[in-house]
Amino acid sequence: MSLEELKEELESVRIALKRANRESAKRRLELKALKESSTQKPGEAGEKEKEAEKLQQEMDKLSQQLTTLQAENAGLKLRGTIRSAAATLKLPFYSEEALDDAVGRVQASLDEGFDDEDIAAALKDLAKTRPYLFRKAETPNATSTDATKKGASDVIVTAEEEAEVAKRFNIKT
Repeated sequence: MSLEELKEELESVRIALKRANRESAKRRLELKALKESSTQKPGEAGEKEKEAEKLQQEMDKLSQQLTTLQAENAGLKLRGTIRSAAATLKLPFYSEEALDDAVGRVQASLDEGFDDEDIAAALKDLAKTRPYLFRKAETPNATSTDATKKGASDVIVTAEEEAEVAKRFNIKT
């Protein structure tokens, strides 16, 4: 996922969170009004209690949704912060699965009240202990030939990529 996609997903989660908050507030007001109007006839009071129970159950359900959305929102924020910190440190992730693994490990190593510096330090430690999560920084080919200088190919293929292609297509090297 790119940073833009994460931002879009974060915005959609925020919108859903606001909607759940509004619904929850509306249900709380309705429940309060029902409790205040409990001075009706005995038959009506039973119906009102049933409706109040239904509203309470719905409010509980909405509260659970709110909690879930808040947790998801916090996770997306942390993921975006880790992605941008890794880009700043020039530590590109090998894949989305590597990013997911890094998010879990960084999150486990952080205390509450962390800041960007704490995330950067955790990423540096992670790069030392689990270097396979990150791609190596691409460096220009030191032994360029005249063909590459003349523009025959501007794509630099690393030895690892050549080995992977050879393995994939059963090419003997």
